[in-house]
Amino acid sequence: MVRNNSLFSTVEWFSFKEYQLKDLAEEVNGWNGDQLLKTSVEALCEYFVNKYRIDVPVLDRDGIVVDQRETKVDVSRDPLRFISDRSQPVYVSGTEIEITVPFT
Repeated sequence: MVRNNSLFSTVEWFSFKEYQLKDLAEEVNGWNGDQLLKTSVEALCEYFVNKYRIDVPVLDRDGIVVDQRETKVDVSRDPLRFISDRSQPVYVSGTEIEITVPFT
């Protein structure tokens, strides 16, 4: 079973970082030249750092929890299995392992 409530489950890290860099470059290029000259370097740096900073999660390795249980797994989409009718689920016995890694 795939869960979509995980960190980076909707977008991968590389894509997120690239979008942030692109947005930053577009904003810098869009600034008025006179406004840039009138603003201190420190103020510009503070503004852009605060807006585009990425706070990297810190993993709590001691808090990792692993849970294992027997379950039924739908293999109807597995291309390596011979299944005559893929329009409905085909279940086999399997093991589900859930790993939870807390972070701040």
